[in-house]
Amino acid sequence: MPALDSWGDWDPGDPCSGTWKMVLQRQRNGEKPGTAMCVGCGSQIHDQFILRVSPDLEWHAACLKCAECSQYLDETCTCFVRDGKTYCKRDYVRLFGIKCAQCQVGFSSSDLVMRARDSVYHIECFRCSVCSRQLLPGDEFSLREHELLCR
Repeated sequence: MPALDSWGDWDPGDPCSGTWKMVLQRQRNGEKPGTAMCVGCGSQIHDQFILRVSPDLEWHAACLKCAECSQYLDETCTCFVRDGKTYCKRDYVRLFGIKCAQCQVGFSSSDLVMRARDSVYHIECFRCSVCSRQLLPGDEFSLREHELLCR
């Protein structure tokens, strides 16, 4: 039986990858400026402050940008990392976020969804593939070859 649910505080980054809040911080205690290496340009970071995306990803403030749209990212936004590339939230959700099995559009955190096995649907997309009747919470249905069928 399907379950009606809400994403609540769902973060599109969680199922796939680390989501990191960037921290603008001084070089580590005892660490002299220039010992950290920038992931973006490969040069030493001589600045007093660095952007640390995760414990092992450090950037010059001028080098950290989205791999897709090239928007500069700073300590005020959430950064998504996948396969060694850094993304802004908009591009990460567009490229890697969970999408409706019927319409292929992503979900917002306030969307109510229906689930069938590993597939997730918008409420309005959760319909019988034969008669197009919307399936409601409590309705019995079957799933055959990724097609919803009412009973």
